[in-house]
Amino acid sequence: MESSDWLAAMTTTFSPRSDKAERTEGLARLEGLKSYPDGWKPSVPYRRQLVVSMPKFAQVGLDMKDYILARDLVDKVYDADGFTLRHARLRECPYSGVEVEFVQVEDKKDYRVHIDHVVAVADAWNAGGYRWSPKGRNWQRFCNDPANLLAVSVSANTSKGDRAADKWLPSNTLHDYRVRFVLLQVGVKARYRLAVTDSERATMRAVLESG
Repeated sequence: MESSDWLAAMTTTFSPRSDKAERTEGLARLEGLKSYPDGWKPSVPYRRQLVVSMPKFAQVGLDMKDYILARDLVDKVYDADGFTLRHARLRECPYSGVEVEFVQVEDKKDYRVHIDHVVAVADAWNAGGYRWSPKGRNWQRFCNDPANLLAVSVSANTSKGDRAADKWLPSNTLHDYRVRFVLLQVGVKARYRLAVTDSERATMRAVLESG
């Protein structure tokens, strides 16, 4: 199965469960990723303005943010226009396992649900994305890829920040949340030919082998 097909099969919806075949495939994909040294930084340091100058979410009817909210939330209530989500519920945050209420408010800083890049933009930069043109197709695809986007609680998103798997894993150890998180990261890094550090690889391997 091609990497893109394997990743798409996992990300139709986020499931906290994983099976042996997925973990075996994930380990194989992980071993195929290139390495770069722990602590290494590219000569062009990551600066957020290099990436956020481009659209973060594709504008095609519903934008990508709306699409992810529609995909990941339940009990959705829309305005009469059928597009504006007024109220919904994140049944289980993929990172913490807690239930979170989404309410449309004027000030986005008051949102309790954020859309997170599973592989953080800064992590992708250091892992090989620094070679991409900031306004080019690779960054457009990466930032708008549904396979790399999850609705999560604000607190979990803040906790994760831009850290890779060796520095941060989901706090919820029930079910297979950590396994699923690592599977998604491996899939995204394989899709975009991004590298991992030795420490990151070791952490990912340990999670997948423990599942």
